This record gives sequence, C-alpha cells and structure tokens, in this order.
Amino acid sequence: MIHAYFPKKSDFVRFSQEENQDQCLEIKTKIRLSDQQLADILKKNREYQHLESYEKSKRNQLIRQIHGETGSSIRQLSRVLGLGKMIIEQALRERT
Repeated sequence: MIHAYFPKKSDFVRFSQEENQDQCLEIKTKIRLSDQQLADILKKNREYQHLESYEKSKRNQLIRQIHGETGSSIRQLSRVLGLGKMIIEQALRERT
C-alpha cells in the first residue's frame, strides 16, 4: 500500500523527515493561573475592566479574547470577572 503513495523508498524517507504542523500525540502543558494572577493580568488591560458595562457583542468578544490569551476555565473567568457562568459559556459558544 505504501508503494501506491511512494514509488521510491527515497520519496518515503523524504516525506517522513519533512517538518509539519501535525499535533497528534504531542503533550501540551497548561499553565494554571491563580485567581489573583488572572486578575493581575486583566488589570493591565483597561478594556477588560468593567465588562458588564459593554454591549453584549463587545463583551462576548472580550471574554473570548481573555479565554484565548489565558486559557482559564469558564468557572475561573466567572469568578474573576464577576459575571455569571452562563454568560461566559454563551460568549465562548458564540463565534463571530
């Protein structure tokens, strides 16, 4: 079967040694932030303060941005941001 894809052994060797972006079994270590560490990070960005005062679409965009930057859990974001867990979940579910 391999011969159908790689007629020569050298083709297979070259293919096997190529750099790629595959992420099959790579282990990614997550850095867990404490609530205080997350709060300190959020304080550095004025836009992240007072999320409850923004309109829904802007607030949800910022929640997704924070989640992407920090990798924090929904519950932790809820605690630190002072928003309900369902608000965070809905913001992360919504992709605009």
